[in-house]
Amino acid sequence: MGISWPERADGSDADIDNFLTPELRRERVSHKEFINHAEVTPLVRESYDILTRMTANGEDKKSLKRLDVIRDRFNEAYEIFGPVMAAEELVSEQVQAALISERATLTAACDKLSNELNALVKDQMNLAAERERLADAYQRLVADYNKLSDELNALVKDHMNLAAERERLADAYQRLATDHDAIIASTSWRLTAPLRFVSRPVRSIVGHWRRSTKGLRR
Repeated sequence: MGISWPERADGSDADIDNFLTPELRRERVSHKEFINHAEVTPLVRESYDILTRMTANGEDKKSLKRLDVIRDRFNEAYEIFGPVMAAEELVSEQVQAALISERATLTAACDKLSNELNALVKDQMNLAAERERLADAYQRLVADYNKLSDELNALVKDHMNLAAERERLADAYQRLATDHDAIIASTSWRLTAPLRFVSRPVRSIVGHWRRSTKGLRR
């Protein structure tokens, strides 16, 4: 392939092993746990054992030959189960694509609902502000109504007082008219008519004299 790989220096394997501590590894299981794990197939378990021995002791023909046999068995299994796995993978991809599409649809629906919710919240805030404004206007109207009601009650009271005063004056006027008519119709009023006629010029002269003397005194 034309690729020149760098040669590993002495002790590099130990440095790598020391660097890759268990805390830095994604999967941390012991050799015993791996071998006894229920999901580890015999071919994988045997391959792991061979590779572990080769890492510790180096390669040998027996191990390499056994790995070739395992590889052939893997290939045979792949020819048998490969189409099934490919079909399952295709179905899985289709399901995943459907789920992604469904998620996109749900995300769009959630965004729409979120926008509608924000609009409803904004409308609710506007309605609350309008309600406060109407409440203030209502309070002002109630205050104005109470003021007008008090003024109306005062006017009604004044009207009743004026009506009573009118009745009283009407009664007084009626009494005076009756007394006037009685005086006009009396004998003494008729007998003193010539005296009143004669006294009118005298009263006029006396009045004029009083006004004149009053001016002189000033």
